[in-house]
Amino acid sequence: MMKVGKQTLIKKLKSNPTLDFIQKSIRFLSDRDYMKNAADYYRDPYNFFLRSLGNADRNKDKVVYYITQGGPYPGFCSMLMYLLLALEKMDIFHMYPVILWKDSLYGEIGEINGTSYAYEYYFNQPAGISVAEAENSANVLLSKPCDFSYRVGLNPYSLKEAEINQLAIQYKKYIMLKPEISQYLMNHINQIISGKRTLGVHIRGTDFNLGLHNHPVAVSPEEYVQMIEKRIKEYHYEQIFLATDDEAILEFMKKKLSHTIKVVYYHDVFRSKDGLPVHKSLDKRENHKYLLGLEILRDVYTLANCTGLLAGVSNVSICVRVINQTLGHRFEQTDIIDKGLCKSNLDLQTAFQKLPH
Repeated sequence: MMKVGKQTLIKKLKSNPTLDFIQKSIRFLSDRDYMKNAADYYRDPYNFFLRSLGNADRNKDKVVYYITQGGPYPGFCSMLMYLLLALEKMDIFHMYPVILWKDSLYGEIGEINGTSYAYEYYFNQPAGISVAEAENSANVLLSKPCDFSYRVGLNPYSLKEAEINQLAIQYKKYIMLKPEISQYLMNHINQIISGKRTLGVHIRGTDFNLGLHNHPVAVSPEEYVQMIEKRIKEYHYEQIFLATDDEAILEFMKKKLSHTIKVVYYHDVFRSKDGLPVHKSLDKRENHKYLLGLEILRDVYTLANCTGLLAGVSNVSICVRVINQTLGHRFEQTDIIDKGLCKSNLDLQTAFQKLPH
C-alpha cells in the first residue's frame, strides 16, 4: 500500500473545500469561538466575508453584493420578494448589487431581450454592473440563504403596512424595469383599465388548494364573490380586473359576476387546467418560461394600478401592495383576506411529486 505523507495529505484536503472544512471542524471541535463563527457565517447576514472573483480586475473601489437566486420551487413573486429582503439588509452598507437568477423556472435556452440571464429579461441591473463584471471583481460579497430571511417571529405572508412601505423603498431604489418591458406593461394596463374605476382581484389557485404546510389557507371562490359584491356597492366600481393562475376559477368568477359587473382579464395568459402551479408547467409554446414571468409581471402591475385591491395572502398580493406604494396613487380600498397558515405534513417537494405532470 502506498503511503501518503502528512504534507501531501494536508495539500489534498485543502484543495477540496468540503474536506478542508470537515477536517478543520474536527480539529477545532473544542474551540467554541471557532464553531460559533463558522455557524454564524451561514445564519447571520451581517457576518461578511469578502472575496475576489475571476481576474479581480474590476470594481476595485467598490464592494459588489452578488445576489444569486433560483432553484426548482420559487415562483416569480417569491424570488422578487426575497430579493427585496436581501437588498433591505444590505442597503445601509452602500454596496453595489448584482442580481443573478440562476437555474430558475424562468430561464430559457438562448437570449431573450438581448441577454441570457433570466433576471435581465425583465429588469436592468440596479448598479449598472453586469454579471460578467461581478464575476471578475476585486471585492465581492456573495449572498447567503439567511440574506433572504424575514425577521425572527415575523409571518412572511402577513406583513404590516410599515413593512410594506419599507420594502417599497427598496423596490423604488433598486428594481428597474427594462424600458421595453415598462412600455409593454403600460400599453396593456391602459387598454384593460381604460380610465374606469376598477377593483383589482387576485385569486391564487392551483397548489394553494392542497393545504401546504406554512402556506396560507386557501380562500374559496364563493368567499371572493361575496366580498366583491359588497365592495362594488360601497365603492361604485365600474369593472373588476381578475388575475388568477387557475382556469377553473376564472370560469367560475365570470359565471357568477358577469351579470353584476363587467369582468376584464388578460386572455393571452397561460393558466393551469390540472392543479399544477403555472411556474412548474412545461407548455410547448415558444419562450414559455420567459412568458410566464412576463404574464405574472403584467398581472402584478395591472393590479397595482387599479382603484382598489381584493386578494388573498400570497407573494403576488404582497408584490402588488409594494409596487402600488411606489406609484403616484394609492389604493382607495385594500382587502387582504387572511385565514392564517396551514399546519400539515405536506411540503412543496412532496406536493409537486403528487401533482400531474
